[in-house]
Amino acid sequence: MPLHAHEEYELIYFVSGNGKEYIGDMVLDYNSGDLTLIGRNVPHFHLCNSYICNDKIRSSCRILQFPISLFPANLSSTPELSRIAFLLEDSLLGIRFDSKEKINQVLELLDCFECVKGVERVILLYRVLEVLSECPYRKIASSLHNDLSALCINEPIEKIYAYLRTNFNKPIELNKVAAYVGRTTTSVCRFFKKKTGKTIFSVLNEIRIEHACRLLSVSDLSSGQIAYECGFNNLSYFNRVFRMITQHTPSEYRRNLTVKPENKRF
Repeated sequence: MPLHAHEEYELIYFVSGNGKEYIGDMVLDYNSGDLTLIGRNVPHFHLCNSYICNDKIRSSCRILQFPISLFPANLSSTPELSRIAFLLEDSLLGIRFDSKEKINQVLELLDCFECVKGVERVILLYRVLEVLSECPYRKIASSLHNDLSALCINEPIEKIYAYLRTNFNKPIELNKVAAYVGRTTTSVCRFFKKKTGKTIFSVLNEIRIEHACRLLSVSDLSSGQIAYECGFNNLSYFNRVFRMITQHTPSEYRRNLTVKPENKRF
């Protein structure tokens, strides 16, 4: 599945395989046994090494998605639920859990989901989150979500970012962005420029080139294929935008990666 975002929180356990996990503007390795919680509206995708390196071991995973509507509005002010509230808040930066013991407890609870229905499933979810709230974890912090985490979920600026990150590989039309946010095209352009200092299309290009850098670092796709995957229909324009943002051509960027390992960011 390409880079995407959705309204539900997502708990993902990697049963087998390994590869790259992209959350916001960060990338890290995943291996079997890893457990990650991804917040709502956080762009993410996973790239299996069986695709990257023709590895024979394909990834498989267990996924649990759940909506915010299952929680009371005053979650953090309820003492019994405050730890869960902090956990969900931190998940807006992505969370990787570190305790094998707690992960095994979670897996045992997940095994019970198919055996219960109705309110029992909700109670079971709360139990899963309670265990996770007691589990050591590290945030997969990203500069993007450090900025967005201070905003309300439905803030227009966050909705614009979410729309661009979800649809960057498709043709983007201002009227569709404006309709998604509930504003006119003129209003949404002025608002975005005032809040970010950039135009919507300049940020769209940054998101597309960010994805291109990831593909250059983890795949053998040609520049033309990568341009298409990132939403560019013109290779010359892709090359020009790539150089403007990274100060390198795509081939130079890939060559530099083989010479000196770097964090997969730009």
